[in-house]
Amino acid sequence: KATPTGDFSAGVPVSLTHTYTNDQAGIRTVTVTATDKRSVDANAVPRTFAVTVLANAAPTAAITSPQASGTPPKDWTGSLDATTVVIPAGGKLKFVGTSTRPTSGDPVTSSWSFEGGAPSTATGDTPDEVIFAGTPGQFTEVTVRYTVKDSLDDPKSGSAQFRVVVDGKNTQSFQLGYQYRLKSEDNGTVE
Repeated sequence: KATPTGDFSAGVPVSLTHTYTNDQAGIRTVTVTATDKRSVDANAVPRTFAVTVLANAAPTAAITSPQASGTPPKDWTGSLDATTVVIPAGGKLKFVGTSTRPTSGDPVTSSWSFEGGAPSTATGDTPDEVIFAGTPGQFTEVTVRYTVKDSLDDPKSGSAQFRVVVDGKNTQSFQLGYQYRLKSEDNGTVE
């Protein structure tokens, strides 16, 4: 049932608005019955219309950077696919996501979760660099998730995943110490 809005003067069009949910998509029958002060419901003649209700397509999401690794690390027995990158323990990655708006045209919000990363979450399509510490002596697989939602917070919101393999097995940590001595301006000559 909808409540009309507008100027109710004779001959002026009146608007009716009704909102359908996504699960009501399809061809729907709408019946309008109009009465005024001079008529009663029994005398009103209903008009019936067929309307096509389109579902709001949820936004989509894709992770476009970094690029996947082509060569597996030494001793790696897992698979590498188009959504996997291998980095050394303590390595940094910069992620980029892209999204499409829903058919409603509503703006979208995007968020990231970086399992095992620092920071562990971010917002926006291009978050700051993420550091993955990993575990010394072993490979650590973590999942990065990029989620895009519209204002309707549709449960079918767009999401994409990327796998990061942190190579702590073939990564060597070391500290470099050094000493230096300043050379005098006169090359050490004494006068």
